[in-house]
Amino acid sequence: NIKRKNQISSFLRKSGVNALFTIGELGANFSLPLLSWIPDFQHLHFPDFFSEEENSRRNRTFARSARHAKRIIVSSKSCYEDLRSFAPWALDKARVLPFVAQIPSEVYNRHPKSICSKYNIPERYILLPNQFWKHKNHKVVIEALEKSVPLCPDLTIVCTGNTNEERDQSYFGHLLGLISRAGVREQMVLLGLVPRDDLFSLMRQSMAVLQPSLFEGWSTTVEEVKSLGKSIIVSDIPVHREQGALGAHYFDPHDADSLADCLAKTFLSFRPGPDMKMEELARESLRSRTSEFGRKFVEIVKEMM
Repeated sequence: NIKRKNQISSFLRKSGVNALFTIGELGANFSLPLLSWIPDFQHLHFPDFFSEEENSRRNRTFARSARHAKRIIVSSKSCYEDLRSFAPWALDKARVLPFVAQIPSEVYNRHPKSICSKYNIPERYILLPNQFWKHKNHKVVIEALEKSVPLCPDLTIVCTGNTNEERDQSYFGHLLGLISRAGVREQMVLLGLVPRDDLFSLMRQSMAVLQPSLFEGWSTTVEEVKSLGKSIIVSDIPVHREQGALGAHYFDPHDADSLADCLAKTFLSFRPGPDMKMEELARESLRSRTSEFGRKFVEIVKEMM
C-alpha cells in the first residue's frame, strides 16, 4: 500500500539511497527513481507455455514496470526489440545491458576431475546445465541422443537443474518417460540441483557444455561458458548469436539430426577437462567485461538522477 511504500522509500533515502534497481514493479507512488530490469518476453513468443492467467499477469506487470520506471534495463538486443513490440511508448527509457557471469576464484583451486567420483559419473561427458522447464528443450536432446548412441554407445549427457516445472507439474515425469522409451537411461544422467561450485567443476571437466533452449532473454549458461573458456553446443536462436560465445557450435533447436551430429563429433574429438590456455584468456577477458558492465550500469544510473 501507499503508506508502506512511503515508509520504505523514506528509510532508503535516510540510508543514502537515491535510486532503486528492481525487478517487478513497485507502482506509481514510489518516490525514489526506479531502474527496472525486464528479463525477457518469453510469453509473447511461447504463450502456450503459460496459463492464460500467467500471460495476463506478465503483461500487466511488465507494462506497469515500463510505465513507472525512470529507466528500463533489458539484457539483449532481442529483448529490446520485443519491448518495441510490447510497449513502444517506453522504448526511449530502455537501455541494453547484458549481464556478465562471475566465476568465484576458488573454483580454480579444485581439480575438476574430482567431481566425477563425487557424482559417480564418467570422466568423458557433455554437460547440460538447464532447469527441466519446457523452453529449455530437453526433448530434442533425448531425440538426438537416441540417434547418436549407435555411433557413440559411451556418449553421456550429464544434466543438472531444477526438476520442478511450475507451469506443468507433470512435465518432468513426461521427460522421464521419453528417456525410457528412447532407451537412453544409461546415457542421460540426471543429477538435479547441485551446489554452484560443483556446477562450475562439472563445466570445467566436461568435454563441452550443451545449451539447447528454444528461448532466452540472455543465457546464463552461455555467459558462464564465456567466463570459463569452455566449448559450447548451442541452439541457433538470435540471442545466442548475439552472445557470441567463442567457438560455439550452433544447431537448429528443432532438428534432432543436427544436434546428434554435433554430439557425436564432440564426443569423438574433444577431450574432457579445461583447456588451460582458453581458461586463462577467459579469466583475463572476464575482468575487462565486468569492468565495462559496471561502467555502463553507473552511466545508466547517472542518466536517471
